[in-house]
Amino acid sequence: MSSILCVTLAWTPFGVSWADAIQAAGRDGQQLGQHVLDGFTFPIDTGIGALTLNPGTAQESAISIGALFPDTNSTSTTTSDLANLYGNNPGTIAAGLNAQTTLNGESSFTGEAYRTLIDNAHQSHPDLHNDALWNPGDQVFNDFTPWAQSFSDCTTVTTQTETTQSVRVPDYQLCLRQPPVPQSCTATHQVSVVPLLSFVSGDGGMSSCGPGCMDLYVGRVGDNYWSAGCAVFTWQVPF
Repeated sequence: MSSILCVTLAWTPFGVSWADAIQAAGRDGQQLGQHVLDGFTFPIDTGIGALTLNPGTAQESAISIGALFPDTNSTSTTTSDLANLYGNNPGTIAAGLNAQTTLNGESSFTGEAYRTLIDNAHQSHPDLHNDALWNPGDQVFNDFTPWAQSFSDCTTVTTQTETTQSVRVPDYQLCLRQPPVPQSCTATHQVSVVPLLSFVSGDGGMSSCGPGCMDLYVGRVGDNYWSAGCAVFTWQVPF
């Protein structure tokens, strides 16, 4: 016991000195972090589509929003177009489908990122159950007896506990806002009736003789307007 006490007392100054060095390093780290924090200034939005970095310092510089987000200055979609979709469920769905169609083919950073995510989601993931990286660990856990013999008092106990957990299954419903249906309406239909038979020209004409009846006549309406000793008179009237 006295030997252990002597060693402990001899080691105490070194332990105290080591602790002081760690504390000093910690204080230096805190001072460095505070110095960096005090010298940091947030970027300023200039209001013209650009940010001012390190404002008021020698490292002040400007960078445009388009450089950070290359697809910001889109000519096909504006902020007002997206704001007008508020409360318009069919319009929002249509805009999303149009955006997917555009991103599938357009040459832009956003299109490349979209296609990267979609292509990665459609790829098959490898089965790691028989991976060489995990096989040694599985072998150790499956037969831990030889390893347990290397320790003085070490046993392995595997316990399986059955538990119950409540899981919320969402039930998503889609509601379509239909236009109001009027209580009454007036339908108007223009019908153009073309007669089956019509008079063209010449001495002749047409006259109605009742429902479903039409008289056609050839010649003038009058008496004694033909006179000849012996003749044949021919009249033609197109209908």
